[in-house]
Amino acid sequence: MTRGPQRRLIPYPFSDLSAWPAPDLNVISLDEKSRYLDRKLAVEMYADNESSSNIKNATGKSANEIVRLVRKCLAPNGQGGIAGFTALLTGSRTGSYIRQKKIVRRPGDLSAGCAGALGQLFSKLPDVEAAVQEYLFKTASREIIHEARISYRSIHREFIKLLRNANMADDEWPFNTQNRGYNALIKYCHRLRDDNLGRWVSARVGKDAARRGVVGNGYKPLIPVLRPYSHVQLDFHKIDASSIILLENDYGGQLEIPLSRWHIGLLIDERSSAVLGACIALENNPSGDSVLETIESALIDYSEEHQSLAFAFLSKEKILPNQCFSELRHQCFSSLKMDNAWSNSATEVVNNVIDTVGCAVNFGPVRAWWRRPLIERIFGELTRKGLQRLPSTYGNGPSDTRRGDPTGTAVTFKIMLSELIVIVFGCIQQYNNSISEGLQFTTPLNVLQTSLAKPSSGFFPQPLAIQTQYKLTLLSHVEEGFVRGNLNKHIRPHIRSDRCRYTNDVLANSYHLVGKKLVLYINRRDVRQVRATIKDTGEDIGFLLPERRWSGSAISVRERKIINRSGLAMQIHDEREDVVAAWGRQKKEQMILQRKEKRKRLHQSKEALSIAQHAMRNTPPSNVVEPESSLDISTKYPDPFGLYDIPNIKSVDRRR
Repeated sequence: MTRGPQRRLIPYPFSDLSAWPAPDLNVISLDEKSRYLDRKLAVEMYADNESSSNIKNATGKSANEIVRLVRKCLAPNGQGGIAGFTALLTGSRTGSYIRQKKIVRRPGDLSAGCAGALGQLFSKLPDVEAAVQEYLFKTASREIIHEARISYRSIHREFIKLLRNANMADDEWPFNTQNRGYNALIKYCHRLRDDNLGRWVSARVGKDAARRGVVGNGYKPLIPVLRPYSHVQLDFHKIDASSIILLENDYGGQLEIPLSRWHIGLLIDERSSAVLGACIALENNPSGDSVLETIESALIDYSEEHQSLAFAFLSKEKILPNQCFSELRHQCFSSLKMDNAWSNSATEVVNNVIDTVGCAVNFGPVRAWWRRPLIERIFGELTRKGLQRLPSTYGNGPSDTRRGDPTGTAVTFKIMLSELIVIVFGCIQQYNNSISEGLQFTTPLNVLQTSLAKPSSGFFPQPLAIQTQYKLTLLSHVEEGFVRGNLNKHIRPHIRSDRCRYTNDVLANSYHLVGKKLVLYINRRDVRQVRATIKDTGEDIGFLLPERRWSGSAISVRERKIINRSGLAMQIHDEREDVVAAWGRQKKEQMILQRKEKRKRLHQSKEALSIAQHAMRNTPPSNVVEPESSLDISTKYPDPFGLYDIPNIKSVDRRR
């Protein structure tokens, strides 16, 4: 028997009925299972181009019933697919209910028997439905000023106002029910939420929550993580521990650097969850040097060089994988995932990483920590295990009970950077050697060890090229500067970087390079290793030597910047008085004292004259004879200045 063409009701993309969604027959009753199997058989016979008579004889379904069942199965499920065989269950609804009958209720009645009333109302008043959607999704409108997050009760209140403006009577729905259609409106808003989840989350939860919706969406990643060192994550975490850093220079002097916030950078392997590299960044915001140093710590063992603040601790302990396994030294990775911060997206960082490691750099969205949940979880564990237990912690915020007086505690206890380094890297060591439920109760280092031991794991070492290992450009801090010098004053050509003077025998005798721009490649771990090239010609002039005060200092670029910054700050805050200024102040004080003493002597002389004049006015005339018993005035009143011994001066006749 020759069958006709494929039935037209079933589109070609859905012609494979085995891929249709189907219910679990083990959880439905026997009667419902029997009815379902008859309907399913009718749809399958229709898809196989069986005649209507044969389908009716087998299932008892008429032609119209068969068409209705097929269309019901092909109805969209709201998720980009069709309802499938699940639509054949009793009570399943694939289309929206449209009420035709008028609602007759008495005021105060409940909402029973009012199915489809809201849809019937919106069909008559589409402007009201549009206004409800504007309130729910915060659609831009000139007439509505949206709240930050409007409640459903407020939406219902606005809904009632709109109906009153439409001149609806009290005997019409929803005014003739007890809740005035509140439950129906809530269900309608929930259906809108399910159909427009992205818009609903953005309007009512926040933009960050809407962007977080890409996580856990049920889709498999395009590039799965199959082996260690395939994908690594890099991020920085702000440490909430106040500290006083004491840096000792080559001459035994100590510089105090108070820090309220600093950062720690981690490089995490997604497959093993191991911490591959770490960096202590003593900066308000991480810089490109911090990013490259974090990556470099995963490539080169700290014990290979003696230039690092953490060397004293890391050279004795096995913490990072490149220290624990010699096969992982200079091990490269395929993909580097970072956020879009300025330090990560710097040209120097991206170029150095791609040219040295040869990996792909993936920048995630800004402020989207959920795109890197692994590294954020590790940051949380390290913080809880170590840093928030310090007496100088700031905790999680002002209300954290662990928070006391962090700044005062740091000054009192003199929390040193070396102590914080021991705590941070001690927590990293503890984490790398702790079992994890996500790794089936295996430690991250054991996962790496097993991957190295088993070829079937698909992991094989991919170290850097030998030439790259010896000349690792990732360590280079690139700077540009002009050559300084003066032939007339015989000042040798040199170049300055971070308040340090560099030169060599070639540069010192090349006065023609004065004013030219040089490109400096400075080793981030050792500021003494500087190589220079002429920018215009690309000519290499070799390694430059630092001035004497830095020639014996095996410190990093960041450490020297900290020393310079803190040293200059100490000079500004130095309150000791200058010697010349102190001498001038003393001379001024002496002159003021001399003036005061002179004024005092003059004041005393004026007082003595006033007393004498007063005494003369009270002296009796000379022609008055005193009694014999009276004493002489010179004996009665002392006359130390001889004022009472006044000569007898006769009047002179001016006419003669």
